[in-house]
Amino acid sequence: MNKTPNIYAMIVAAGRGSRFGASIAKQYTMLQEQTLLQHSVARLGHSDYINKCLLVVAADDSTAQELEFELPIYYAVGGAERWQSVQAGVEAISESGGDDSDLVLIHDAARPAVPSVDIDRVIKAAMREPYGAILATPAADTLKSSYQKITPTEEDRLIPYAKCTIDRSNIWQAQTPQVFRLGQLKRVLR
Repeated sequence: MNKTPNIYAMIVAAGRGSRFGASIAKQYTMLQEQTLLQHSVARLGHSDYINKCLLVVAADDSTAQELEFELPIYYAVGGAERWQSVQAGVEAISESGGDDSDLVLIHDAARPAVPSVDIDRVIKAAMREPYGAILATPAADTLKSSYQKITPTEEDRLIPYAKCTIDRSNIWQAQTPQVFRLGQLKRVLR
């Protein structure tokens, strides 16, 4: 990696937030007079490495274009699944001149509270690595593995039973942003 890579920030915002259970997509939930999406873009704007942002939105989403952001924004249309939205963003970045050695920072629209120092740390880490880097936090919850057993009931159904506690000393929970080489993302998504 001889040249300093360009950094392309991408926020995936094509989801409907169905697990969130609200009448609006999660990224448009208001917090202190702005949407979570606006806060997420602003947080990325605090990084010394990011000066514009690609928003990947649903085809029928016009809300994002009506909002004001702290960074220059350009758009791509996402897919039904998150990976399809990431793929659409990667294609947009490639078509705009992105080099395979450049870095793509992928962030979730509804994650506005990531510390700015962590954004810069994950970018710096990705610059040193051939594939990229992710933010992660050690797993804090107790984790169990299970097995399923057929119970002799009217329904004869499979019931999960706790088998053992998993050693979580090497278990990490992936967070965003995640930063990868553009060329590697294209290969994985193909």
